[in-house]
Amino acid sequence: MNLKRTTTIAAVLVAAAITSTVALAAIPGSDGVIHGCYTVSQPGMTSSAHGALRVIDPSKGDACTSSEQALDWNQTGPPGPAGPLGPAGPKGDRGSLGPTGPQGPAGSNGAQGVPGPTGPQGAKGDIGPSDGWIVRGTSIVHLSAGQWTQVGAIELGTGSYVLSGSASISNDDGDNQSVVCRLAGDNRTEAFALIAPFTTANVTPIDAITLGSQALVELQCASDNGDAFGGAITAVKVGALHG
Repeated sequence: MNLKRTTTIAAVLVAAAITSTVALAAIPGSDGVIHGCYTVSQPGMTSSAHGALRVIDPSKGDACTSSEQALDWNQTGPPGPAGPLGPAGPKGDRGSLGPTGPQGPAGSNGAQGVPGPTGPQGAKGDIGPSDGWIVRGTSIVHLSAGQWTQVGAIELGTGSYVLSGSASISNDDGDNQSVVCRLAGDNRTEAFALIAPFTTANVTPIDAITLGSQALVELQCASDNGDAFGGAITAVKVGALHG
């Protein structure tokens, strides 16, 4: 290596850099490029003159001579490699609520599902508390002295009932006849009537009963000598009995 030549070139570069600071107007150019000229080797040229560098301003008409070679370089070098990712910054303030967007189109209705199979029929429930029954008799029943005779009957299930009965009793002889009727075989609810000779009277006992199982409830009457007809029983099921 020619150490003397290298030292000379470095000195020339320093001098050129100092000289370039004088003309700052268009150096570097608007494109960021620095324009320069350096002296090429010529016959008879001294070694100190060879490789001399000078900065020029083409906007002022400066140009390299025939003994110089143009040399341009950028003021800013190529970008370096990306640095490591920095730490996350603090969370910013929440932005203001944006305007409401337009309403979207209505979706289409889905297809109706296939009906499921019919379930099995449930067991028959208990009779409700306000159900009622009425039974009317059509036969004529003769009443014997001192004997209870059925003139009507009704079959009832478990529950509590308010009962009422009705029967027409005829006196078949010339004496006054006393007649008594009752429901459910209960002597506490007997209804009495005194019937004149050859006339008819209605007897209407009432009762209330609670059944623990299905049972036959009767309307019974007794008379010394008479006939009973039109025996009827009405039963109304209730939730509870009081009194």
